[in-house]
Amino acid sequence: MIIDFTEIPQANRGGGNQDTFELFARDFISLLGFEIIQDPSRGADGGLDFKVKEIRSTSSGTKIIYWLASCKHYAHSDAGIGPSIESNISDRVIANGCQGFLGIYSTIATGGLTNMLNGLAQHRQIEHQIYDKEKIERE
Repeated sequence: MIIDFTEIPQANRGGGNQDTFELFARDFISLLGFEIIQDPSRGADGGLDFKVKEIRSTSSGTKIIYWLASCKHYAHSDAGIGPSIESNISDRVIANGCQGFLGIYSTIATGGLTNMLNGLAQHRQIEHQIYDKEKIERE
């Protein structure tokens, strides 16, 4: 299915529809089987758009992972999401009691952001998953 993300109102405009992409992202992630622990809200959010819980089955039982979900809706400008847009990821993940970072984007992550996330995964044991526009459409 092809999704036209430009039909979703911009987040930086008022009018009552500025939360549409975050609400879409929350519902999308929920459909993938994640449990929503904290819903999106308006106002200062400390870099956490919503919080997600994942229960994984392992050979020794179950493992719970809490994810910080960060939504970036840049379809109207078609800008890639880079480290200057997604700043302080490690601090945000830790401050919100999470072990992973979940980026949900209406465009795509830049190479710089991907490299930074891979470094965080390797050195700080912070997991990450990125759902860009193509992955969202595929799901």
